[in-house]
Amino acid sequence: MINRLKLVQIIVFTFSISVTAQVTGFIDDFNDGSIEGWKADHERTFQLTNENNTLKVNYTRTSSSEPWDNFNFTPPQTIDISGKPIITFSVKSDIYTVLAIKPTNGNDVPLITQDIIGDGEWRNITFEINSADSKIIERMFLYFDGGSSITSSGAVFFDNISFGDSATIALDYAELNKAISAAESLLAEAVEGSGEGEYKAGSKADLLTAIDQANAFINLNSEDEDELNEVIWNMYDACVTFETSVNSVIVNLVDDNATKETKYLFLNMEEIAERSLIFGMHDATGYGVGWIGDNNRSDVKDVVGDFPAFYSEDLNKIQNNNDIEGVKYRMTSAYERGGILTMSWHQYDPDGRGFYDDDVNFERIVSYILPGGIRHEDYKSLLRKVAYFLKSLRGEEGESVPVIFRPYHEHTGSWFWWGDGHRTVQEYNQLWQFTTEYLRDSLNVHNLLYALSPSFSDVTEGDKYYNTYPGDDYVDIFGTDKYFSSSNISTSERDEFLSGIKTLVGLAKDKAKIMALTEIGNEGLTIQNWFSDIILEPIKNDETARNVSYMAVWRNANTDHFFAPYPGHSSVPDFLEFYSDPFTIFESDLPTMYELPTEDAEAPVFLTSFDTMLVSVAQDVQIEIETNERAFLKYSYSNEPYDNMPYEFTGGQGSYKHDVVIKSEQGFEETIYIHAVDDVGNTTDQPLVISFVVDTLQQEIAWYDLVYPAEDWNAGLTPIGTDADNVTMSSNVRTVYFRKTFELPSIPGGLAVQVRCKGGAAFYLNGIEISRISLPEFEDLTYTTNPDGFPQITHTLTLGSEFLEILNAGSNILSAEVHAPEGESVGNFDIRMFDDSYTAVIEYGSQWSFYDLGNMPASTTLGEVTGLKQIVNSLPAEYKLYQNYPNPFNPSTTIGYEISKQSNVKIEVYDILGSLVTTLVNDLKNPGSYEIRFNGSGLASGMYSAVLRAGDRIITRKMMLIK
Repeated sequence: MINRLKLVQIIVFTFSISVTAQVTGFIDDFNDGSIEGWKADHERTFQLTNENNTLKVNYTRTSSSEPWDNFNFTPPQTIDISGKPIITFSVKSDIYTVLAIKPTNGNDVPLITQDIIGDGEWRNITFEINSADSKIIERMFLYFDGGSSITSSGAVFFDNISFGDSATIALDYAELNKAISAAESLLAEAVEGSGEGEYKAGSKADLLTAIDQANAFINLNSEDEDELNEVIWNMYDACVTFETSVNSVIVNLVDDNATKETKYLFLNMEEIAERSLIFGMHDATGYGVGWIGDNNRSDVKDVVGDFPAFYSEDLNKIQNNNDIEGVKYRMTSAYERGGILTMSWHQYDPDGRGFYDDDVNFERIVSYILPGGIRHEDYKSLLRKVAYFLKSLRGEEGESVPVIFRPYHEHTGSWFWWGDGHRTVQEYNQLWQFTTEYLRDSLNVHNLLYALSPSFSDVTEGDKYYNTYPGDDYVDIFGTDKYFSSSNISTSERDEFLSGIKTLVGLAKDKAKIMALTEIGNEGLTIQNWFSDIILEPIKNDETARNVSYMAVWRNANTDHFFAPYPGHSSVPDFLEFYSDPFTIFESDLPTMYELPTEDAEAPVFLTSFDTMLVSVAQDVQIEIETNERAFLKYSYSNEPYDNMPYEFTGGQGSYKHDVVIKSEQGFEETIYIHAVDDVGNTTDQPLVISFVVDTLQQEIAWYDLVYPAEDWNAGLTPIGTDADNVTMSSNVRTVYFRKTFELPSIPGGLAVQVRCKGGAAFYLNGIEISRISLPEFEDLTYTTNPDGFPQITHTLTLGSEFLEILNAGSNILSAEVHAPEGESVGNFDIRMFDDSYTAVIEYGSQWSFYDLGNMPASTTLGEVTGLKQIVNSLPAEYKLYQNYPNPFNPSTTIGYEISKQSNVKIEVYDILGSLVTTLVNDLKNPGSYEIRFNGSGLASGMYSAVLRAGDRIITRKMMLIK
C-alpha cells in the first residue's frame, strides 16, 4: 500500500479538459499488510506476498522461465522524480542476484542494475535515474538476472521503496573510514628521503594533518551528506597528493606525476612485451557461461587452473551506480594477486540513454560535452564521479591501484556516439585532451595509463593511426580492437592481420609507446584453433609482431555470446595449448609488476624438493618440478653442467611447472641430476638431485579393481537391501558396495545394464568408472557422499565403444556402490546385463558379493594382493656383455648385458665372415641389467659373435651353434 505521498502535486492540463495528477515523492513500506499495485506477470518465476509488512518475492528461475520474466509496480499516481532523480530500496536476500529496474512512462528506457548480496542482511541501495523518460514513472518493471537462463531460486524481501523527493540516503561513514585507513597504511610504509621510492620531507606531516581533520569531522556526527562526501574526497585527495610527492624514476608518460606503481607497471609491461604475450579478458570474474555471482571465479580458471593476467572492467557501471562495490572488489583482488587492470568506458550520454549512436537519436553528443557545450558542466560532474572511484581504488598498503584507462574506443567506427560521423576529428581530439587534463590536472588522478584503441581495420596501413589522434602527450598505449567473425579465415586475412600488427608495433616503438590488442576475439570461437593458429603462432614467430604487450578477449555471457572457452566447450584443447605455450602469460606467470624492474641476474630456484627417496609405483616414472620463474630444464645420471646434460624435460619448458617421464624397471634405484636456465641465461649453480626406486608392488588397489581380494565379503542373490521383499538382507547402512565376476566368450558389439536401486549409484567396469546416477559428478566419492535424492531408480546404461575397449574375452568385474542419504539405508539393488544380441550376461537374481560394514572397503596394494616383496637391483658400475648360456647352444641361447648409464644400446650378431646376421637390440636403455634370447634355428652350425655397442664401449663375445 502507498502510505505516504509527497504533498506537492503538479496539475497538467491537456486541451483544457484532461487533468493528470502527478506527485514528486512516494514511499511504499507495506506496513498495512497489502501489496497493492504490485503484480507478477510471470508467476512461474515470481510469486509476490506480504510477509511481516515487507514485500516477499519468491524467485524460482527454471528451464521453463523466460530470460526476461519480470514483476512490476503501478503507483496510483504518476511520479515525477525530475527534481530528485533517485529511487531507494531496502533489500534482503538469501541468494545472489542482479536486480534490474525499468521505471517508465511507456517509452522504451534502459535498465538500471544493482547486484544483490545473498547473505540475509538488510541493505539500502540507491538507483540514480539518468534517462529523462525514466523520471516520469507510470510503471516500474523489475527483473532478477534479466536476460539469463541460469536456474536459480530463493527469497528476496523489499521494504521502504522510496521515489524522488521522498527518497533519503542514510549517511554512511564507512567510506570515510576506508579513506583514513588507506592514509594510515601509506604512512606506515613511507620513508622520507631522496632515494627511489622515498617521500619528500614534510609530506608525511601533511598527510597526518589530513587524517586528523577527517577524524575531527567524524566526531562532529554531521548529518550533512554533502559535507561528508567532501571530507571523503579531501581524504583521498590527500592520499594522492602524498603519493605524488615520492621520488621515483622518470618515465615518458602522459602523466609526469603518475604514482610510482603506475610507472613501474608501464616499465614492466614494456620489458615483458619483448618476450611474451599477456593474456587478458573483459569481465573475467564475477560471471561466466552458466553461472553468476562469484567474484572469485572465472571460466578461464575453470578451464586451465589459472586466472587471466589482465582484467578489464567497464566504467559505465560506475557511471550508472551498477555494482560499484563488486567492481571495486574484483579489481582490487586481481591487483593483490598481481594482475593488471584496465577500464573501458561504454559511456552513456548525459541523459542516460545509451552509448550507441541510435540510442541518442544520432545527436552530436561530443559537441554538447566539450568546453562551451550545453552539457559541459554535466560532463565535468561525471568526471568527478569517475575520479572519486579511481582515487578510492586502493591496495592493502593504501596505495592507488594503477589502471589502464581506455575511453572513447573504436572511435574510427560509426556505431558509438563519439565515433566517426558524429563529431569532427578536432572534436574527438579535444574531448580526449580535455578528459585527460581534467582528470590529471584538476581532479588530481594519477594512477592512470591512457590507451587509445581505434578499430583494427581502419589503422593498419601506413600512418592511418594518426588520422584521429590526440597527440603523443596524451597517449601511453597504442591499442586496437579486432574481431574475427568468420569460421573460415583465408590466407590473405591471416597475412593482413600479421601485417597490421607489425605496422602498429612499428608506430608504437617510434613513439616509445606500448602496442596492445586492447579488444580481440572470435564470438563463439567458431574458428578452429583460433587461439593457437590465428593469434599465438603468427605473433610469437615474427620478430616484430612478438612485441605486442597484451591481448584482451571480450566477455563470457552465455552459450551464444562468449569469447573464451568454458568447461566442456570444443575449444578447450586449443586453449590449453595456448595456455601451456611459454610465450603466453597468465596471472601466475606474471613477474612482480608494481616494483621497479631490475636486471635479472638470479638463476631459477627449484620450488620442489626431494628429501627422501621417491617411490614410483609405475615403471614410467613421472618427475614433476616447479621453479620460481620461467625456466628450461635438463637432466643427466651424473652431475654435469647444464649445457652438457643430454636429456631435456619434455613438458613445461619455458614455464613454471615442468615434467618428464623416465622409463625404468621394477626394482631399480636411480639418481638423476637436474639443472635449470632462465630465458636470459642464468643457470643454477647446484643441481636438484632426485633418487627414485620403482616398486610396482606399492600400487594402490581400490575395492572395485579386478584383482582386489573380496573373498571375505558377504554374498547373496539379488535383490539385496534392507526392504522386507529383498532376497538377501544387508546391514542397515547408508552405502553398500557390490562386485560380480562375469564371463564373456568374446568381446560383444555392445552391452546394456539395467539397474534397479534406491538412492544414488556409481558403476565400475574392470576398475574403470563408467557412470554415476544421482551422485555429484566432479567429486571423489566417500562413504558419506549424499545422493541428489532418494527415489526408486530404474535406469538403463548403454556401454558404447569407449567402454567395450576395457572388456576382456574371459573374466570381467562389474562393481557398484549404492548411496542413501544420511539417516536412510540402502533399499534394494539388482542388475541385469545383456549384449547386442539381447543375450543375458548377468540376470536379475544373480549371486553378488557385497560389503556392508558401515564404511568404505579399505584399499590394498599389489604387493599385499600377490604376496610378493620388492627386490631392489643395484645399478651396474660399468658396461658388460656376459658370455651367452648355454654355450654351445642349439638352437637358442640367452645373452646378458649391463648398462651403467642411460645409453643408446645396440647388440648385433655376426657370422665367422663378419657378415651381419641380425640386430637383437637397438634402443635407448636406462642403467640396469638385461637379458635377451637369440634363436639360431635358421642358421648353419658354426662360430658366431655377439657385439655390444653402448656409450664409447664395444664388447664382443664368441658363441658356438651346434646342430
